[in-house]
Amino acid sequence: MKTNKHNLSIAGVATYLGMSKTKVIILKEKLGARSTADILERLIAIYNPQVFLKNRIRR
Repeated sequence: MKTNKHNLSIAGVATYLGMSKTKVIILKEKLGARSTADILERLIAIYNPQVFLKNRIRR
């Protein structure tokens, strides 16, 4: 899934992660994420650091 900071809604992230919208909002607060794209980025960093680093270098 290609993430774009502007077109990610809470509902979209919830569907992508297979969670409820409420869970995603709670997760957002716990992780201290600013945007929904930030949530995905932080989750990738936790669960798959290799992908995260590759994306960071590319930017």
